[in-house]
Amino acid sequence: MEIASVSSEEEMIAEWLLAEGDSPRYTQGARTKALAYRGWPDRMLFESFPRESITWHEAVLGPDDLERVCYIRSVGWVGVSAGTCRPTVAVDRLRRGTAPPDFDPTHIFGIVERLERGDVLPRIITLGPPDGSIVIVLEGTARITAYACHGFPDRLPVIHGIAELELLRKWRYFPLARVLDHTLSEP
Repeated sequence: MEIASVSSEEEMIAEWLLAEGDSPRYTQGARTKALAYRGWPDRMLFESFPRESITWHEAVLGPDDLERVCYIRSVGWVGVSAGTCRPTVAVDRLRRGTAPPDFDPTHIFGIVERLERGDVLPRIITLGPPDGSIVIVLEGTARITAYACHGFPDRLPVIHGIAELELLRKWRYFPLARVLDHTLSEP
């Protein structure tokens, strides 16, 4: 991962709203309430989120970073990734047809079609510790999965939050401990 420049919480929120506005899950009126729906600033997805300790940056992910990318701890994404929280595992399961029967990949394949047309998508929002040992997808799980399925770009711009690992581990949606321990033990 390449950190390009300093960003802000305000830019992260603006990018989040742009991405949710691009999502078919929300009606026009609900799009402006997307962060509130997710619990911003301190409920639901953001319960125990280390908001005050995160510094936001514009960054770039490359294909070599994909092995460090993890989903948040969310039932659907943990399930489709066979408990690994890894987009690469989810893509493999989707391709083999072994994803859970209750997981509908239609949205992901729709994003893949957009990538094939050359559409520019909103930036994914990630976070992780200063050493870059793990990259957690805060917003954009379907898009990161579609990129992994389509062929990960050489340079994927993201908004990336950095906080100490000890603080991130306290977050309710932090990836499963066994996944992280494996990631951090790799060279």
